[in-house]
Amino acid sequence: GSLLFGTVGGMLGSVTTLDKPTYHLLTGLQRAISKVVLRGSSKYASIGDFSHGLFRSFENERRMADYRGFVDGDLVELFLE
Repeated sequence: GSLLFGTVGGMLGSVTTLDKPTYHLLTGLQRAISKVVLRGSSKYASIGDFSHGLFRSFENERRMADYRGFVDGDLVELFLE
């Protein structure tokens, strides 16, 4: 199944299930991009030298949860640019 959503800020997003081969392909691509593109002097370098996983993790007053089980479409899209 899929879920398409919009935010009050104008963003559109999609949450969908992937088959295992597609998931492994995209997570591998995501790992490679975060190691190469988001480091150094690239125009996509992270602000404040945060790792991609730390940037995408969840935190509130009661707990913090790691970023896992998701493919970051914004990050994978960098591969297409």
